[in-house]
Amino acid sequence: MARVVKPRKKMQEWVLTGLSETTDVQGQLGGEVLTSRDKRKLRSLRSQARREGRNPELVRLPERKAKLLSEPDAILLGGTLPTMALPPPASMDGVALGRAALAAARQGEGAQGLLPALATRARELLPQLGPADMARLLRGMARARYEDGALSALLLQQATMRLAYFDAQHLVMLLSSLVHSELRDELAPVAEELRQRAAELRGATSLAAAAAAAARLPEPGPLLEALAPQLEARLSADRLHARDLAQVCGAYCHARFLHSEHMSHIVAAARFTLREATPLELTRLVTAAMGAEATGCGVFIKEAALLASEQANFMVPRELRIAASTFGPGVAGFVATAREECLEASVASAELLHVLARVALRAPSLTAAESAALLEGCASWRLPLPGTILAALVPEPGSLGSSAKALRALAELLPVALDTPPAVAEPQGPVVAVRHREAASAAEQKAGFGLRCLVGVQWRD
Repeated sequence: MARVVKPRKKMQEWVLTGLSETTDVQGQLGGEVLTSRDKRKLRSLRSQARREGRNPELVRLPERKAKLLSEPDAILLGGTLPTMALPPPASMDGVALGRAALAAARQGEGAQGLLPALATRARELLPQLGPADMARLLRGMARARYEDGALSALLLQQATMRLAYFDAQHLVMLLSSLVHSELRDELAPVAEELRQRAAELRGATSLAAAAAAAARLPEPGPLLEALAPQLEARLSADRLHARDLAQVCGAYCHARFLHSEHMSHIVAAARFTLREATPLELTRLVTAAMGAEATGCGVFIKEAALLASEQANFMVPRELRIAASTFGPGVAGFVATAREECLEASVASAELLHVLARVALRAPSLTAAESAALLEGCASWRLPLPGTILAALVPEPGSLGSSAKALRALAELLPVALDTPPAVAEPQGPVVAVRHREAASAAEQKAGFGLRCLVGVQWRD
């Protein structure tokens, strides 16, 4: 007689769309679900136990080891990465030493005690360290902000004798790790080698890091001139995004390497991914475009200002200050001397300053420099701000030494604010109007006292 196999029972589970049928699952004690591979292995072990005369029901698979979280998963879960299991520094070779330095830099303060031991081991292995090992070790020390001038000088000396064995990526790591140290004046051989091999750099991260490091050199011009054609050639090939280009523009502004034609290509490429940029990156792009007088700069300023207006509610005080300085006096000065029509850029910048001033009213605390930047930005466009905003931005008389700009800008804004009636939409219109005028009067008195004190200080000086 043929064997009749009973169908397996089906379980019901509630899903988002309703009831659905799922097959039965076989698991171990504790509710752990087994994969198909685990099931085959478990059947094999139970068959072996049955042949040996043991109870197959008591056979269990060994417990699985906990899997370490990756960096993105750990961040999403609100935790921290577990410390990597590293061998003792005394038993490390050059490859392990470089990787351990990068791992210690990623761990942050939890691995600060490891870096002195790695530095001691690096001195012992100094003649045996390869180019990649030296680059990773210096990169880890720089990222962890661990300073050891004697070891850095020894590593630079060893690297200079073997520059021909470095690839372009490791040259960038070497240059960017030491460009902020006291050895910056001794990096000319490294910069020259990287200049000759700039064509080997292809990735967006490598190009942006090379430009940022080159801008900190005593003579950044030759290396930046070699990197510029590579950037242009890979704007479309590597799809350089606005965030990478903002880092490049920051380096160009620092080194004053601003060529109109080259920046026109960068501005045109940055417009496609401009929404990815942060407020600080937008200001870097706009500052570089204005400094080089790039083609289409007016349209680019308008797009950046509109995007910054959308991000204004999420800006911190430092971002408010830099955005106000860039789109206030910076854009106003550029529009005054621009050869192209920039009316839309002016309107968008003025609207952005108006939004920034209202956001600053809700800011927890503003320093005198941040208040001065916001007031100076609003004064650049002669914005008629309500008295409540002016009263909140007026610096205290005790901080006159750092708020002279704020008081001068406020002297230009007060007549416009007092002569402009506030827009009242509430039913209690007269009450709101009186409140606005009282706030404006208080701001005028506060600013007048500050200006008198400032004039007295200048007269005494």
